[in-house]
Amino acid sequence: MNEFVTLSLQEYEEGHTLSPAAVRWRHKRNPTRESIAVVLRSESRAIGRIWVQFRHWVLRDRNVVLASPIDFLVEERERNVTSFLQLFSVASRVVRENADGLFHTSNPITDGLYKKLFKLKPITELSAVAIPIRPISLMRRPAQSKLLRKSLHLRVIGNILSRCLQLLRVRLTTGVEPDDSVKEAISNKFYASQQFCSIRSPELLRWRFEGADEFDYKVIWLYEGRECLGYVAVSSRDIDGKRVLFVVDLMLSRQVQSREVRQLWLIVFQIATELDRDLVTYFYNPKNPTQKKYARFPMVRVPRRMMPQRIPIFVKIDPREFDAEADLYSLSSGYFTLFDLDLI
Repeated sequence: MNEFVTLSLQEYEEGHTLSPAAVRWRHKRNPTRESIAVVLRSESRAIGRIWVQFRHWVLRDRNVVLASPIDFLVEERERNVTSFLQLFSVASRVVRENADGLFHTSNPITDGLYKKLFKLKPITELSAVAIPIRPISLMRRPAQSKLLRKSLHLRVIGNILSRCLQLLRVRLTTGVEPDDSVKEAISNKFYASQQFCSIRSPELLRWRFEGADEFDYKVIWLYEGRECLGYVAVSSRDIDGKRVLFVVDLMLSRQVQSREVRQLWLIVFQIATELDRDLVTYFYNPKNPTQKKYARFPMVRVPRRMMPQRIPIFVKIDPREFDAEADLYSLSSGYFTLFDLDLI
């Protein structure tokens, strides 16, 4: 007989791809609240588990708590429809009892579960834009000329970036991290400009970008004159032999013009060059008006067939509290980045 129990901290850490410290950070130190963990047992032996993580969101000026089932794992020989249904049924109950709704993405394994078993339809799907910083590396030329190519590349890219910044009338610059009161003011202006977005409080930003030592995050604060407009957060990862700089999040207090978007990406490109990255990539919601402005030249749209996996967004709000039909546009046009997902 299969049964569900709450995981102990030791079980929390065992068999996880993350280090014990990172697991504690992700699930025990979340400032919203601790994750709720559920394990499926068969004759006292754990055969599967899933965690429900919580985040605060703003939906048309209303604060809501949404829950995300993540870190889903079932023992290989126990992977069948019954086990999947049992785990996700209990996770769904946890969501209903502890949150206003569900927010999640899926991978190729769980995609069918969400769409077929639970009759959930994605409200949108993230797209990606990118630009090669080291096109020579992406072409995979012979290794013996690597040093020459690298030095040549750095000189060429550095000259191009410097020339571009000279030609543009610079309005955006980088600066020091502001204090919490300034961060709160920036966040409040950002919330007011969006139909649906997750909370980015100073406490949550510290947890997300500073909490786990093994994750390489860099937060760049952007200024116009003496006024701090917000930040862009990036993370370096090596994927399929390519050194990628992911734009994990981007939050500004106001809408930006096309010229400022180009300056923003030039700043990111300079950082990518300094970090010896091959590629800069930004995932965004193509239905969001603000994010569509960021997905402009010099960034180039990545064809879906070239993306490592699809990133559908599932959101289901409790109909007792919200009019699902009235809020459908607000939900589908939400501001979604990798900041909101358990991916990078």
